[in-house]
Amino acid sequence: MDDFKVFYDDEEDILYLAKEGEEAEVVELSPGVNMELDGNGNLIGVELF
Repeated sequence: MDDFKVFYDDEEDILYLAKEGEEAEVVELSPGVNMELDGNGNLIGVELF
């Protein structure tokens, strides 16, 4: 998890954990929690709304 960075959008109230990579798929884990995967199925981002 060392390569993940934390971002917060205060206008939209979204917390975002991300690392470099190109998003290929978004999986909704539950309402307000999304997981972003690259083309190999590796986790590259988490969005908390």
